Amino acid sequence: MVKVDILNKIYWMEFLDEFHDYPWWDYWLIRYYHKKKARIVMKNILKFQDKNKTLLDAWCGRWPYVFLAKNYFKKIFAFEYDVKELNFAKKNNYNNEKIIYNQVDLTNIPLETESIDYIICSEVLEHIPDYQKACNECYRVLKKWWKMILSMPNWSSLFYKIAKIRNQNKIDMNNHKDWESARHWHFSFKDIERIVKNSGFKIIERDWSTILRIPHKIKELFMKKSPVLFIMIEKLDNFLSNLLPIFAVNYFLTLKKK
Repeated sequence: MVKVDILNKIYWMEFLDEFHDYPWWDYWLIRYYHKKKARIVMKNILKFQDKNKTLLDAWCGRWPYVFLAKNYFKKIFAFEYDVKELNFAKKNNYNNEKIIYNQVDLTNIPLETESIDYIICSEVLEHIPDYQKACNECYRVLKKWWKMILSMPNWSSLFYKIAKIRNQNKIDMNNHKDWESARHWHFSFKDIERIVKNSGFKIIERDWSTILRIPHKIKELFMKKSPVLFIMIEKLDNFLSNLLPIFAVNYFLTLKKK
């Protein structure tokens, strides 16, 4: 069982550890970012919830957002391309009949045009070579006037800039397969907006997640001596993310199909 650290004591989303393969239990910085993203997604789920409507989680990964949304919608389509991730999601489905899992290429979604009321597409398009076609498909299956929340990593973020400087002599940024890869961090906030507008979406709200990259030594202070200090720094992080969104790690857009 994963050991509970100070972040899990402060946050209400302890469950996220079940959905990610963290290298060690206190891999806290990435866990912090995941929780910040999940909070924004949950805010939107609660805002647009409707037990008569359908939701598409376009790629669901190990289904943390499906888990968050499962009590708020009539039916959920949980689509994922990676078979390993999909099998994990199915295994932990708890026989919930309203959740429909399938392996899906997002550039060819097997749903009828204008058949979905709400879409979550978080940290997905940057993994797809033809990201514009995938975004177009999300637009196609979404009903008119309904909503989609989309997020992508922000190339302009301080997190990426510092990580690149620190690691440029250690790894090949063009070939590294994880979150530091050049293609994963290829899009600025302007690029992200261009992609969704090219598909026909109207942007109705913007949100940002995390601007600070906090050193490991301060992490130890949080965990051992001062959780109150962490709360204060998190508030500063929220303030800076809203004040200087172009430097935030993740760029969130709430979109409407015109």
